[in-house]
Amino acid sequence: MDAIAYIRWSTLNQEDGNSLERQHDLVVDAAEKHGWHLPKHEIHIERGKSAYHGRNRAAKGKLRAIEDRAARGELAGKVLIVEAMDRLSRQAPMESLNLLVDLCKRGLTIFEAGSNTTYTVEKINENWGNLLVPLARAGEAHDSSKLKAGRVRSAWRKTQIERLGRTKDGSADSRLCPAWMEVVGGEFTVVEDRADVLRTMFRMAREGSGYRKIADWANAERERMGWPTKVWDVRAVCIQLADRRALGEYQPMMRVDVDNRAPAGEPVKLYPEIVSPADWHRTRESIGSRKNTGGKERAKCVNLLSHLVRCTYRNEGSNIGCGSKMVLRTQKSGYGQLSCSSFARAAGCRCNSTYHYNRLLKGIFEHVLPIAAQLAIKPTNEAPAQLALMKAALEEKRARRKVMAARIIASDDADLIEAFEHFKLSIKADEQAIREMEDSGEKVESTLTPAEIAREVEQLIAQQDTAEGRQKTQTYLDQLISAINMDSVDRSATVVIRDGLANVKLDKKGNLIAAVDALGMIMPKTYQMPDGSRQTFDPRPADRKDFMGELANDNLLKSVQSGALRKPADPSEQRWKQKAQ
Repeated sequence: MDAIAYIRWSTLNQEDGNSLERQHDLVVDAAEKHGWHLPKHEIHIERGKSAYHGRNRAAKGKLRAIEDRAARGELAGKVLIVEAMDRLSRQAPMESLNLLVDLCKRGLTIFEAGSNTTYTVEKINENWGNLLVPLARAGEAHDSSKLKAGRVRSAWRKTQIERLGRTKDGSADSRLCPAWMEVVGGEFTVVEDRADVLRTMFRMAREGSGYRKIADWANAERERMGWPTKVWDVRAVCIQLADRRALGEYQPMMRVDVDNRAPAGEPVKLYPEIVSPADWHRTRESIGSRKNTGGKERAKCVNLLSHLVRCTYRNEGSNIGCGSKMVLRTQKSGYGQLSCSSFARAAGCRCNSTYHYNRLLKGIFEHVLPIAAQLAIKPTNEAPAQLALMKAALEEKRARRKVMAARIIASDDADLIEAFEHFKLSIKADEQAIREMEDSGEKVESTLTPAEIAREVEQLIAQQDTAEGRQKTQTYLDQLISAINMDSVDRSATVVIRDGLANVKLDKKGNLIAAVDALGMIMPKTYQMPDGSRQTFDPRPADRKDFMGELANDNLLKSVQSGALRKPADPSEQRWKQKAQ
Protein backbone atom coordinates (compact mmCIF):
# COMPACT_ATOMS: atom_id res chain seq x y z
CA MET A 1 0.00 0.00 0.00
CA ASP A 2 1.35 3.40 -0.95
CA ALA A 3 1.64 6.06 1.73
CA ILE A 4 2.24 9.77 2.06
CA ALA A 5 3.31 11.61 5.22
CA TYR A 6 2.56 15.08 6.56
CA ILE A 7 4.88 16.83 9.01
CA ARG A 8 4.17 20.28 10.44
CA TRP A 9 5.20 22.73 13.14
CA SER A 10 3.81 26.18 13.89
CA THR A 11 6.75 28.56 14.16
CA LEU A 12 10.04 28.77 12.31
CA ASN A 13 12.11 28.76 15.50
CA GLN A 14 10.82 25.25 16.26
CA GLU A 15 12.98 24.07 13.37
CA ASP A 16 15.99 24.53 15.62
CA GLY A 17 14.57 21.88 17.97
CA ASN A 18 13.73 18.25 17.25
CA SER A 19 10.26 18.65 15.67
CA LEU A 20 11.41 17.58 12.23
CA GLU A 21 13.56 14.68 13.42
CA ARG A 22 10.93 13.36 15.84
CA GLN A 23 8.02 13.47 13.39
CA HIS A 24 10.13 12.17 10.49
CA ASP A 25 11.33 9.12 12.43
CA LEU A 26 7.82 8.41 13.67
CA VAL A 27 6.16 8.38 10.23
CA VAL A 28 9.00 6.41 8.60
CA ASP A 29 8.93 3.77 11.39
CA ALA A 30 5.14 3.50 11.03
CA ALA A 31 5.43 2.92 7.27
CA GLU A 32 8.10 0.23 7.74
CA LYS A 33 6.13 -1.48 10.51
CA HIS A 34 2.97 -1.81 8.40
CA GLY A 35 4.77 -2.52 5.13
CA TRP A 36 3.62 0.67 3.42
CA HIS A 37 5.67 2.16 0.58
CA LEU A 38 6.61 5.75 1.53
CA PRO A 39 8.67 7.53 -1.19
CA LYS A 40 10.87 10.42 -0.06
CA HIS A 41 9.06 12.88 -2.31
CA GLU A 42 5.79 12.00 -0.55
CA ILE A 43 7.04 13.19 2.84
CA HIS A 44 5.51 16.68 2.93
CA ILE A 45 7.04 19.10 5.43
CA GLU A 46 5.17 22.26 6.43
CA ARG A 47 7.58 24.69 8.08
CA GLY A 48 6.24 27.42 10.37
CA LYS A 49 2.56 27.24 9.35
CA SER A 50 -0.11 27.60 12.00
CA ALA A 51 -2.90 24.99 11.97
CA TYR A 52 -4.90 27.14 14.44
CA HIS A 53 -5.23 29.95 11.90
CA GLY A 54 -5.56 27.42 9.05
CA ARG A 55 -2.51 28.74 7.20
CA ASN A 56 -1.48 25.19 6.28
CA ARG A 57 -4.81 24.90 4.44
CA ALA A 58 -4.46 28.28 2.68
CA ALA A 59 -3.54 28.67 -0.99
CA LYS A 60 0.17 27.84 -0.69
CA GLY A 61 -0.06 25.36 2.19
CA LYS A 62 1.21 21.80 1.81
CA LEU A 63 -1.94 20.37 3.39
CA ARG A 64 -4.02 22.34 0.90
CA ALA A 65 -2.09 20.63 -1.89
CA ILE A 66 -2.89 17.23 -0.34
CA GLU A 67 -6.58 18.16 -0.07
CA ASP A 68 -6.62 19.22 -3.74
CA ARG A 69 -4.98 15.97 -4.83
CA ALA A 70 -7.50 13.98 -2.80
CA ALA A 71 -10.37 15.95 -4.38
CA ARG A 72 -9.07 14.96 -7.83
CA GLY A 73 -9.01 11.30 -6.78
CA GLU A 74 -5.21 11.00 -6.98
CA LEU A 75 -4.83 9.68 -3.40
CA ALA A 76 -7.61 7.10 -3.33
CA GLY A 77 -6.38 3.85 -1.77
CA LYS A 78 -3.36 5.48 -0.07
CA VAL A 79 -2.65 6.09 3.59
CA LEU A 80 -1.82 9.48 5.09
CA ILE A 81 0.54 9.22 8.07
CA VAL A 82 0.67 11.98 10.69
CA GLU A 83 2.13 12.16 14.20
CA ALA A 84 -1.20 13.34 15.62
CA MET A 85 -4.47 14.75 14.30
CA ASP A 86 -3.59 18.25 15.56
CA ARG A 87 -0.79 18.29 12.97
CA LEU A 88 -3.54 18.47 10.34
CA SER A 89 -5.73 21.05 12.06
CA ARG A 90 -6.16 23.03 15.26
CA GLN A 91 -9.12 24.96 13.94
CA ALA A 92 -12.57 24.85 15.54
CA PRO A 93 -13.58 21.23 16.44
CA MET A 94 -16.15 20.91 13.63
CA GLU A 95 -13.64 22.19 11.05
CA SER A 96 -11.08 19.61 12.18
CA LEU A 97 -13.64 16.81 12.18
CA ASN A 98 -14.91 17.77 8.72
CA LEU A 99 -11.33 17.68 7.40
CA LEU A 100 -10.85 14.15 8.72
CA VAL A 101 -14.18 12.94 7.31
CA ASP A 102 -13.63 14.59 3.90
CA LEU A 103 -10.20 13.03 3.44
CA CYS A 104 -11.57 9.60 4.38
CA LYS A 105 -14.55 9.99 2.01
CA ARG A 106 -12.10 10.63 -0.84
CA GLY A 107 -10.47 7.24 -0.35
CA LEU A 108 -7.62 8.09 2.06
CA THR A 109 -6.79 6.13 5.17
CA ILE A 110 -5.62 8.41 8.01
CA PHE A 111 -3.07 6.85 10.37
CA GLU A 112 -2.21 8.65 13.63
CA ALA A 113 1.25 7.34 14.43
CA GLY A 114 1.38 8.74 17.96
CA SER A 115 -1.67 6.74 19.13
CA ASN A 116 -1.45 3.95 16.52
CA THR A 117 -5.04 4.75 15.42
CA THR A 118 -6.49 4.25 11.94
CA TYR A 119 -9.46 6.17 10.49
CA THR A 120 -11.34 4.98 7.38
CA VAL A 121 -14.86 5.42 6.04
CA GLU A 122 -15.63 1.82 6.91
CA LYS A 123 -14.59 2.17 10.57
CA ILE A 124 -16.53 5.40 10.94
CA ASN A 125 -19.68 3.87 9.40
CA GLU A 126 -19.38 0.75 11.55
CA ASN A 127 -19.13 2.72 14.76
CA TRP A 128 -19.74 6.50 14.80
CA GLY A 129 -18.28 6.50 18.29
CA ASN A 130 -14.86 6.31 16.61
CA LEU A 131 -15.30 10.01 15.89
CA LEU A 132 -15.71 10.99 19.53
CA VAL A 133 -12.03 10.66 20.34
CA PRO A 134 -10.76 12.84 17.43
CA LEU A 135 -13.56 15.34 18.15
CA ALA A 136 -12.54 15.62 21.79
CA ARG A 137 -8.86 15.93 20.86
CA ALA A 138 -9.67 18.58 18.25
CA GLY A 139 -11.58 20.59 20.84
CA GLU A 140 -8.75 20.30 23.35
CA ALA A 141 -6.13 21.28 20.76
CA HIS A 142 -8.23 24.24 19.59
CA ASP A 143 -8.79 25.52 23.12
CA SER A 144 -5.11 25.20 23.92
CA SER A 145 -4.08 27.10 20.78
CA LYS A 146 -6.74 29.73 21.41
CA LEU A 147 -5.42 30.35 24.92
CA LYS A 148 -1.82 30.59 23.71
CA ALA A 149 -2.82 32.84 20.82
CA GLY A 150 -4.62 35.19 23.18
CA ARG A 151 -1.60 35.46 25.44
CA VAL A 152 0.79 35.99 22.51
CA ARG A 153 -1.54 38.58 20.96
CA SER A 154 -1.82 40.48 24.23
CA ALA A 155 1.95 40.51 24.74
CA TRP A 156 2.52 41.53 21.14
CA ARG A 157 0.01 44.41 21.41
CA LYS A 158 1.87 45.71 24.44
CA THR A 159 5.12 45.65 22.49
CA GLN A 160 3.53 47.27 19.41
CA ILE A 161 1.36 49.95 20.97
CA GLU A 162 1.93 50.44 24.69
CA ARG A 163 5.73 50.14 24.68
CA LEU A 164 6.10 51.48 21.08
CA GLY A 165 8.47 48.78 19.86
CA ARG A 166 10.36 48.38 23.13
CA THR A 167 10.97 45.33 25.30
CA LYS A 168 10.25 45.28 29.03
CA ASP A 169 13.73 46.63 29.82
CA GLY A 170 13.24 49.56 27.40
CA SER A 171 15.47 48.26 24.61
CA ALA A 172 14.44 48.31 20.95
CA ASP A 173 12.65 45.07 20.07
CA SER A 174 14.70 43.25 17.42
CA ARG A 175 11.54 41.56 16.09
CA LEU A 176 10.49 44.95 14.67
CA CYS A 177 13.91 45.66 13.21
CA PRO A 178 13.95 46.19 9.41
CA ALA A 179 16.56 44.25 7.44
CA TRP A 180 18.65 47.40 6.90
CA MET A 181 18.97 48.08 10.62
CA GLU A 182 20.24 46.35 13.74
CA VAL A 183 19.80 46.89 17.46
CA VAL A 184 22.95 48.39 18.97
CA GLY A 185 23.01 49.53 22.59
CA GLY A 186 19.27 49.03 22.84
CA GLU A 187 18.51 51.35 19.90
CA PHE A 188 17.61 50.84 16.24
CA THR A 189 20.76 51.64 14.27
CA VAL A 190 21.10 51.98 10.49
CA VAL A 191 23.50 49.60 8.72
CA GLU A 192 24.79 52.18 6.27
CA ASP A 193 25.97 49.92 3.41
CA ARG A 194 22.56 48.23 3.33
CA ALA A 195 20.73 51.56 3.59
CA ASP A 196 22.84 52.87 0.68
CA VAL A 197 21.48 50.04 -1.49
CA LEU A 198 17.92 51.09 -0.69
CA ARG A 199 18.67 54.78 -1.20
CA THR A 200 20.06 53.99 -4.64
CA MET A 201 16.95 51.92 -5.45
CA PHE A 202 14.74 54.89 -4.55
CA ARG A 203 16.91 57.24 -6.61
CA MET A 204 16.84 54.93 -9.66
CA ALA A 205 13.04 54.67 -9.48
CA ARG A 206 12.80 58.44 -9.08
CA GLU A 207 14.90 58.97 -12.19
CA GLY A 208 12.85 56.64 -14.38
CA SER A 209 14.27 53.12 -13.96
CA GLY A 210 11.78 50.26 -13.86
CA TYR A 211 11.47 47.50 -11.26
CA ARG A 212 13.32 44.94 -13.37
CA LYS A 213 16.31 47.20 -13.99
CA ILE A 214 16.46 48.07 -10.27
CA ALA A 215 16.25 44.36 -9.36
CA ASP A 216 19.14 43.53 -11.71
CA TRP A 217 21.29 46.24 -10.14
CA ALA A 218 20.31 45.23 -6.58
CA ASN A 219 21.16 41.57 -7.25
CA ALA A 220 24.63 42.57 -8.45
CA GLU A 221 25.07 44.42 -5.15
CA ARG A 222 23.67 41.41 -3.30
CA GLU A 223 26.38 39.18 -4.74
CA ARG A 224 29.02 41.70 -3.72
CA MET A 225 27.68 42.32 -0.19
CA GLY A 226 26.06 38.99 0.63
CA TRP A 227 22.84 40.82 1.60
CA PRO A 228 19.99 40.08 1.59
CA THR A 229 19.76 36.30 1.72
CA LYS A 230 16.97 36.15 -0.87
CA VAL A 231 17.21 37.31 -4.47
CA TRP A 232 15.70 40.70 -5.31
CA ASP A 233 12.80 40.13 -7.69
CA VAL A 234 10.30 42.59 -9.19
CA ARG A 235 7.78 41.99 -6.41
CA ALA A 236 10.37 42.53 -3.66
CA VAL A 237 11.52 45.79 -5.26
CA CYS A 238 7.91 46.96 -5.62
CA ILE A 239 7.20 46.26 -1.94
CA GLN A 240 10.41 47.89 -0.79
CA LEU A 241 9.79 51.12 -2.70
CA ALA A 242 6.36 51.42 -1.05
CA ASP A 243 7.61 50.61 2.47
CA ARG A 244 7.14 53.58 4.80
CA ARG A 245 9.66 52.13 7.23
CA ALA A 246 12.24 53.83 5.00
CA LEU A 247 10.72 57.05 6.42
CA GLY A 248 11.22 55.70 9.94
CA GLU A 249 7.52 54.92 10.32
CA TYR A 250 6.12 51.75 11.87
CA GLN A 251 2.50 50.68 11.34
CA PRO A 252 1.22 48.17 13.96
CA MET A 253 -0.78 45.43 12.24
CA MET A 254 -3.13 42.67 13.34
CA ARG A 255 -4.31 39.55 11.54
CA VAL A 256 -7.99 39.58 10.57
CA ASP A 257 -8.06 36.24 8.73
CA VAL A 258 -5.71 33.69 7.17
CA ASP A 259 -4.52 35.92 4.32
CA ASN A 260 -5.20 39.48 5.48
CA ARG A 261 -4.00 41.93 8.09
CA ALA A 262 -5.31 45.34 9.15
CA PRO A 263 -3.86 48.32 11.05
CA ALA A 264 -3.92 47.79 14.82
CA GLY A 265 -3.25 51.41 15.72
CA GLU A 266 -1.83 54.67 14.46
CA PRO A 267 1.56 54.74 12.68
CA VAL A 268 4.42 55.81 14.94
CA LYS A 269 7.87 57.24 14.31
CA LEU A 270 10.06 54.38 15.45
CA TYR A 271 13.21 54.17 13.32
CA PRO A 272 15.83 56.53 11.93
CA GLU A 273 14.74 57.50 8.42
CA ILE A 274 16.98 56.49 5.50
CA VAL A 275 15.01 58.40 2.83
CA SER A 276 13.59 61.91 3.20
CA PRO A 277 9.80 62.37 2.86
CA ALA A 278 10.41 64.52 -0.23
CA ASP A 279 12.44 61.79 -1.97
CA TRP A 280 9.97 59.09 -0.90
CA HIS A 281 6.96 60.91 -2.35
CA ARG A 282 8.79 61.92 -5.51
CA THR A 283 9.67 58.28 -6.01
CA ARG A 284 6.03 57.24 -5.59
CA GLU A 285 4.92 59.98 -8.00
CA SER A 286 7.51 58.92 -10.56
CA ILE A 287 6.45 55.26 -10.33
CA GLY A 288 2.77 56.22 -10.61
CA SER A 289 3.39 58.20 -13.79
CA ARG A 290 4.84 55.12 -15.50
CA LYS A 291 1.97 52.69 -14.86
CA ASN A 292 0.96 50.48 -17.77
CA THR A 293 4.22 51.12 -19.59
CA GLY A 294 7.25 48.91 -19.89
CA GLY A 295 8.96 46.31 -22.04
CA LYS A 296 11.83 46.81 -24.46
CA GLU A 297 10.62 50.20 -25.66
CA ARG A 298 10.55 51.40 -22.04
CA ALA A 299 14.21 50.40 -21.65
CA LYS A 300 15.06 52.50 -24.72
CA CYS A 301 12.63 55.27 -23.68
CA VAL A 302 12.14 56.26 -27.32
CA ASN A 303 9.07 58.48 -26.81
CA LEU A 304 9.60 61.05 -24.05
CA LEU A 305 6.00 62.22 -24.42
CA SER A 306 4.34 58.80 -24.33
CA HIS A 307 2.33 59.56 -21.17
CA LEU A 308 1.30 63.08 -22.16
CA VAL A 309 0.23 63.47 -25.80
CA ARG A 310 -3.51 63.05 -26.42
CA CYS A 311 -5.70 62.98 -29.51
CA THR A 312 -8.58 65.49 -29.37
CA TYR A 313 -10.28 64.50 -32.65
CA ARG A 314 -14.07 64.33 -32.59
CA ASN A 315 -15.76 61.81 -34.82
CA GLU A 316 -18.61 63.05 -36.96
CA GLY A 317 -21.73 63.49 -34.84
CA SER A 318 -19.83 63.43 -31.55
CA ASN A 319 -19.05 66.30 -29.19
CA ILE A 320 -16.53 64.28 -27.19
CA GLY A 321 -12.85 64.26 -28.08
CA CYS A 322 -11.07 60.95 -28.55
CA GLY A 323 -8.64 61.33 -25.61
CA SER A 324 -6.46 58.37 -26.65
CA LYS A 325 -2.69 58.40 -26.27
CA MET A 326 -0.53 59.15 -29.29
CA VAL A 327 1.94 56.45 -30.31
CA LEU A 328 5.30 57.06 -31.98
CA ARG A 329 5.99 55.41 -35.33
CA THR A 330 9.34 55.63 -37.10
CA GLN A 331 9.19 56.46 -40.83
CA LYS A 332 11.51 55.25 -43.56
CA SER A 333 12.93 58.74 -43.80
CA GLY A 334 14.13 58.37 -40.23
CA TYR A 335 11.96 60.85 -38.33
CA GLY A 336 9.18 59.81 -35.98
CA GLN A 337 5.49 60.56 -36.34
CA LEU A 338 2.86 60.65 -33.59
CA SER A 339 -0.50 59.10 -34.44
CA CYS A 340 -3.64 58.24 -32.47
CA SER A 341 -3.41 54.80 -30.86
CA SER A 342 -7.18 54.33 -31.16
CA PHE A 343 -6.99 54.97 -34.92
CA ALA A 344 -3.96 52.69 -35.28
CA ARG A 345 -5.78 49.70 -33.77
CA ALA A 346 -9.14 50.56 -35.39
CA ALA A 347 -10.73 51.09 -31.97
CA GLY A 348 -13.12 53.89 -32.95
CA CYS A 349 -11.21 57.10 -33.66
CA ARG A 350 -11.12 58.13 -37.35
CA CYS A 351 -8.27 60.65 -37.04
CA ASN A 352 -5.57 59.78 -39.54
CA SER A 353 -3.55 62.95 -38.87
CA THR A 354 0.09 62.56 -37.88
CA TYR A 355 2.41 64.92 -36.03
CA HIS A 356 6.16 65.45 -36.27
CA TYR A 357 7.59 64.15 -32.97
CA ASN A 358 11.01 65.86 -33.07
CA ARG A 359 9.51 69.26 -33.88
CA LEU A 360 7.06 68.97 -30.99
CA LEU A 361 9.80 67.94 -28.56
CA LYS A 362 12.04 70.77 -29.82
CA GLY A 363 9.21 73.25 -29.26
CA ILE A 364 8.75 72.04 -25.70
CA PHE A 365 12.47 72.38 -24.98
CA GLU A 366 12.75 75.82 -26.60
CA HIS A 367 9.48 77.48 -25.61
CA VAL A 368 7.70 75.58 -22.82
CA LEU A 369 10.70 75.18 -20.52
CA PRO A 370 11.61 78.92 -20.45
CA ILE A 371 8.00 79.76 -19.56
CA ALA A 372 7.86 77.04 -16.89
CA ALA A 373 11.18 78.28 -15.50
CA GLN A 374 9.40 81.50 -14.47
CA LEU A 375 6.67 79.66 -12.55
CA ALA A 376 8.07 79.51 -9.03
CA ILE A 377 4.68 78.64 -7.50
CA LYS A 378 4.36 75.75 -5.11
CA PRO A 379 1.01 74.35 -3.89
CA THR A 380 0.02 75.70 -0.50
CA ASN A 381 -0.01 73.22 2.34
CA GLU A 382 -3.16 73.77 4.35
CA ALA A 383 -2.82 70.38 6.07
CA PRO A 384 -1.09 71.52 9.33
CA ALA A 385 -3.96 73.78 10.45
CA GLN A 386 -6.60 71.20 9.54
CA LEU A 387 -4.59 68.43 11.18
CA ALA A 388 -4.42 70.30 14.46
CA LEU A 389 -8.22 70.62 14.53
CA MET A 390 -8.78 67.01 13.49
CA LYS A 391 -6.37 65.67 16.11
CA ALA A 392 -7.98 67.78 18.83
CA ALA A 393 -11.41 66.42 17.88
CA LEU A 394 -10.00 62.89 17.85
CA GLU A 395 -8.58 63.24 21.36
CA GLU A 396 -11.96 64.46 22.56
CA LYS A 397 -13.63 61.42 21.00
CA ARG A 398 -11.13 59.09 22.63
CA ALA A 399 -11.89 60.62 26.02
CA ARG A 400 -15.62 60.10 25.38
CA ARG A 401 -14.89 56.50 24.40
CA LYS A 402 -13.38 55.85 27.84
CA VAL A 403 -16.46 57.29 29.52
CA MET A 404 -18.75 55.13 27.37
CA ALA A 405 -16.70 52.03 28.12
CA ALA A 406 -17.06 52.68 31.87
CA ARG A 407 -20.84 53.03 31.49
CA ILE A 408 -21.05 49.77 29.56
CA ILE A 409 -19.19 47.91 32.30
CA ALA A 410 -21.53 49.38 34.89
CA SER A 411 -24.85 48.91 33.07
CA ASP A 412 -24.34 46.19 30.42
CA ASP A 413 -26.98 47.98 28.27
CA ALA A 414 -27.40 46.42 24.78
CA ASP A 415 -28.27 49.78 23.15
CA LEU A 416 -25.24 51.41 24.75
CA ILE A 417 -23.02 48.59 23.51
CA GLU A 418 -24.32 49.07 19.95
CA ALA A 419 -23.76 52.82 20.16
CA PHE A 420 -20.26 52.20 21.50
CA GLU A 421 -19.38 49.98 18.52
CA HIS A 422 -20.58 52.66 16.07
CA PHE A 423 -18.58 55.27 17.97
CA LYS A 424 -15.42 53.14 17.70
CA LEU A 425 -15.92 52.90 13.94
CA SER A 426 -16.16 56.70 13.70
CA ILE A 427 -12.87 57.00 15.63
CA LYS A 428 -11.20 54.60 13.18
CA ALA A 429 -12.53 56.66 10.27
CA ASP A 430 -11.10 59.83 11.85
CA GLU A 431 -7.73 58.13 12.33
CA GLN A 432 -7.70 57.13 8.66
CA ALA A 433 -8.62 60.67 7.60
CA ILE A 434 -5.75 62.07 9.67
CA ARG A 435 -3.36 59.59 8.09
CA GLU A 436 -4.49 60.63 4.59
CA MET A 437 -4.19 64.31 5.52
CA GLU A 438 -0.64 63.75 6.77
CA ASP A 439 0.21 61.97 3.52
CA SER A 440 -1.22 64.80 1.42
CA GLY A 441 0.76 67.32 3.46
CA GLU A 442 3.97 65.38 2.89
CA LYS A 443 3.23 65.23 -0.84
CA VAL A 444 2.74 68.99 -1.04
CA GLU A 445 5.99 69.63 0.81
CA SER A 446 7.86 67.26 -1.53
CA THR A 447 6.44 68.73 -4.74
CA LEU A 448 8.97 70.48 -6.98
CA THR A 449 8.00 73.82 -8.45
CA PRO A 450 7.70 74.09 -12.26
CA ALA A 451 10.83 76.25 -12.23
CA GLU A 452 12.82 73.56 -10.43
CA ILE A 453 11.63 70.87 -12.85
CA ALA A 454 12.39 73.05 -15.87
CA ARG A 455 15.96 73.57 -14.64
CA GLU A 456 16.41 69.81 -14.20
CA VAL A 457 15.19 69.12 -17.76
CA GLU A 458 17.46 71.83 -19.19
CA GLN A 459 20.43 70.10 -17.60
CA LEU A 460 19.34 66.77 -19.14
CA ILE A 461 18.80 67.97 -22.71
CA ALA A 462 22.43 67.30 -23.59
CA GLN A 463 22.06 63.68 -22.40
CA GLN A 464 19.34 62.60 -24.86
CA ASP A 465 21.72 60.19 -26.59
CA THR A 466 21.64 57.89 -23.53
CA ALA A 467 18.72 55.77 -22.30
CA GLU A 468 19.30 56.94 -18.73
CA GLY A 469 19.18 60.61 -19.77
CA ARG A 470 15.93 60.06 -21.68
CA GLN A 471 14.37 58.22 -18.74
CA LYS A 472 15.18 61.07 -16.37
CA THR A 473 13.89 63.64 -18.85
CA GLN A 474 10.62 61.75 -19.27
CA THR A 475 10.15 61.51 -15.50
CA TYR A 476 10.55 65.27 -15.07
CA LEU A 477 8.34 66.13 -18.06
CA ASP A 478 5.60 63.95 -16.57
CA GLN A 479 5.76 66.05 -13.39
CA LEU A 480 5.80 69.37 -15.25
CA ILE A 481 3.24 68.84 -18.02
CA SER A 482 -0.32 67.69 -17.33
CA ALA A 483 -1.29 67.07 -20.97
CA ILE A 484 -0.41 67.86 -24.58
CA ASN A 485 -3.57 68.12 -26.67
CA MET A 486 -3.07 67.74 -30.43
CA ASP A 487 -5.37 69.57 -32.88
CA SER A 488 -5.96 67.56 -36.06
CA VAL A 489 -7.06 70.63 -38.08
CA ASP A 490 -3.90 72.75 -37.93
CA ARG A 491 -1.70 70.11 -36.22
CA SER A 492 -0.98 72.50 -33.37
CA ALA A 493 -0.24 71.36 -29.82
CA THR A 494 -1.59 72.89 -26.59
CA VAL A 495 0.77 72.16 -23.71
CA VAL A 496 -0.91 72.35 -20.29
CA ILE A 497 1.57 73.08 -17.48
CA ARG A 498 0.64 71.87 -14.01
CA ASP A 499 -3.13 71.56 -14.40
CA GLY A 500 -3.45 74.87 -16.24
CA LEU A 501 -1.05 77.05 -14.30
CA ALA A 502 0.09 78.15 -17.75
CA ASN A 503 -0.90 77.01 -21.25
CA VAL A 504 1.42 77.16 -24.24
CA LYS A 505 0.33 76.67 -27.86
CA LEU A 506 2.81 75.47 -30.49
CA ASP A 507 2.32 75.22 -34.24
CA LYS A 508 3.05 72.07 -36.25
CA LYS A 509 6.72 73.05 -36.53
CA GLY A 510 7.12 73.58 -32.78
CA ASN A 511 7.08 77.39 -32.97
CA LEU A 512 5.38 79.42 -30.25
CA ILE A 513 1.90 80.67 -31.15
CA ALA A 514 0.76 81.96 -27.76
CA ALA A 515 1.12 81.51 -24.03
CA VAL A 516 -1.60 82.09 -21.44
CA ASP A 517 -0.68 83.04 -17.89
CA ALA A 518 -3.45 81.75 -15.62
CA LEU A 519 -2.14 83.70 -12.64
CA GLY A 520 -1.98 86.98 -14.51
CA MET A 521 -5.61 86.58 -15.53
CA ILE A 522 -6.78 86.46 -11.92
CA MET A 523 -4.57 89.19 -10.50
CA PRO A 524 -6.19 92.55 -9.54
CA LYS A 525 -6.63 95.08 -12.36
CA THR A 526 -7.08 98.85 -12.03
CA TYR A 527 -9.22 100.75 -14.55
CA GLN A 528 -9.77 104.48 -15.29
CA MET A 529 -13.41 105.33 -14.61
CA PRO A 530 -15.48 107.92 -16.63
CA ASP A 531 -15.38 110.35 -13.71
CA GLY A 532 -11.59 110.32 -13.71
CA SER A 533 -11.20 108.06 -10.66
CA ARG A 534 -9.42 104.74 -10.70
CA GLN A 535 -11.04 101.54 -9.48
CA THR A 536 -9.41 98.15 -8.81
CA PHE A 537 -11.27 94.92 -9.55
CA ASP A 538 -10.04 91.78 -7.79
CA PRO A 539 -11.35 88.46 -9.19
CA ARG A 540 -9.73 86.40 -6.45
CA PRO A 541 -11.71 84.61 -3.70
CA ALA A 542 -11.43 86.44 -0.40
CA ASP A 543 -9.70 83.58 1.35
CA ARG A 544 -6.95 83.40 -1.32
CA LYS A 545 -5.98 87.05 -1.62
CA ASP A 546 -3.03 86.86 0.74
CA PHE A 547 -1.55 83.89 -1.08
CA MET A 548 -1.96 85.42 -4.50
CA GLY A 549 -0.66 88.76 -3.26
CA GLU A 550 2.67 87.10 -2.56
CA LEU A 551 2.94 86.41 -6.29
CA ALA A 552 2.53 90.02 -7.36
CA ASN A 553 6.23 90.45 -7.96
CA ASP A 554 6.72 87.06 -9.54
CA ASN A 555 8.99 86.93 -12.59
CA LEU A 556 6.22 85.46 -14.71
CA LEU A 557 3.93 88.39 -13.96
CA LYS A 558 6.70 90.81 -14.84
CA SER A 559 7.21 89.04 -18.14
CA VAL A 560 3.48 89.23 -18.86
CA GLN A 561 3.39 92.95 -18.08
CA SER A 562 6.41 93.54 -20.29
CA GLY A 563 4.75 91.73 -23.17
CA ALA A 564 7.17 88.79 -23.23
CA LEU A 565 4.17 86.51 -22.87
CA ARG A 566 0.96 87.20 -24.67
CA LYS A 567 -2.42 86.79 -23.02
CA PRO A 568 -5.91 86.82 -24.52
CA ALA A 569 -7.99 89.95 -24.36
CA ASP A 570 -10.03 90.28 -21.18
CA PRO A 571 -13.69 91.11 -22.08
CA SER A 572 -14.17 93.03 -18.83
CA GLU A 573 -11.05 95.06 -19.56
CA GLN A 574 -12.27 95.94 -23.04
CA ARG A 575 -15.68 96.92 -21.65
CA TRP A 576 -14.23 99.29 -19.06
CA LYS A 577 -11.92 100.85 -21.64
CA GLN A 578 -14.90 101.60 -23.87
CA LYS A 579 -16.76 103.21 -20.96
CA ALA A 580 -13.71 105.28 -20.10
CA GLN A 581 -13.60 106.60 -23.66
